[in-house]
Amino acid sequence: MNVMNSKVHFCLKNIPAFDSLDQRIRDKMCSFASKRLYKVDEYIFKQDEAADTILILMYGVLKLFRVNECGTETILDYVSPGEIVGYDTFFQQNVYNYTSCVAVIESRICCIDRANFEKLLMDEPTLMQTTLSKMSNYLANLNQNILGNKIMHAKEKLKSTFLSLGQDHGVEIEGGIRIDIKLTQQEIADLIGISRSVACQLINELVDEGFIDRKGKTYIIRKEHLCPNLFIMSKWKEC
Repeated sequence: MNVMNSKVHFCLKNIPAFDSLDQRIRDKMCSFASKRLYKVDEYIFKQDEAADTILILMYGVLKLFRVNECGTETILDYVSPGEIVGYDTFFQQNVYNYTSCVAVIESRICCIDRANFEKLLMDEPTLMQTTLSKMSNYLANLNQNILGNKIMHAKEKLKSTFLSLGQDHGVEIEGGIRIDIKLTQQEIADLIGISRSVACQLINELVDEGFIDRKGKTYIIRKEHLCPNLFIMSKWKEC
């Protein structure tokens, strides 16, 4: 195994989706995997490009978004360390990216050739089971978000969004959790499907209620409003 693939192997071992796999399977994955460092605002891929790679975020933050015919950007999700991008392209022919993906902060990504990964899935039942489990969790979370958007009022959506961002991108500080992404009011509005003016009003209300503190584009969830089991994802800088 060369030096680069040795480093990839080390990182795959620390990814929750693959930490239970034996070394033989990870070695196969490493044979067609590579790592790359992306700078702030650098595109990983653009919508309507051919989707031929599975991406695993080692550390950093990625933004998934789509731009319509009028040039309006809609943010669909933020990707946190350990997450896999590309589930929706498995076993499809001539598939193209539905979204664009850009690095919010400096981010390191493990890139795995999709065709080779699909072949490995067919050859290795353990990997197939692990991947299907992750896909199931992904779809369950997606359905939960869709249901939540239908039944929750805007302020509840905003609280839920802040807690979710704290879960995936939070850093523990004295007094609470700082969301380690700088967010504009428009980006927050896009995440929950409301106008910027409504988002501004609701953010001010949450500040007045003591749910969050705000310093420019940085938000801190106050300690007394955190869930007891909130888990802060590490950034795996050693990768």
